[in-house]
Amino acid sequence: MMDNSDIIREFITLYVAQTPVDEEALRTAIRNNNLNEIASKAHHIKPTMEYIGAFALKDRIITIESLAKEQADINLIKDEFAILEKQLQDLYQELQHYLNSLR
Repeated sequence: MMDNSDIIREFITLYVAQTPVDEEALRTAIRNNNLNEIASKAHHIKPTMEYIGAFALKDRIITIESLAKEQADINLIKDEFAILEKQLQDLYQELQHYLNSLR
C-alpha cells in the first residue's frame, strides 16, 4: 500500500515526464503555424495545469488556445508560448526540488 508521499511522488514523476511531451507537441504545432493544432494541443494541456495548481500557466495556455481559435497573428502566439516555456521550466525545477525533498 502506498502512503501519501508515495502517491505524491508518483503523480509528480508522471507529470514531469508527460508534460514536456505535451509541451513539445504544442511547440511543433506553433512551429508549423497550424492554428487548429495549436488550439487542440493547448486545450489538451490546460487541465493538467489545474491538477498541479499552476493557475497562472493555465491562464497563459487559455490565452494561447483563444488566440489560435481566433486565427490571431502567429507571432502573438509565439510570444505567449515563449513566456509559457520559461514558466514551465521554472515549474519543472520546483517540482523536481519538491520531489527530491520527499526522498
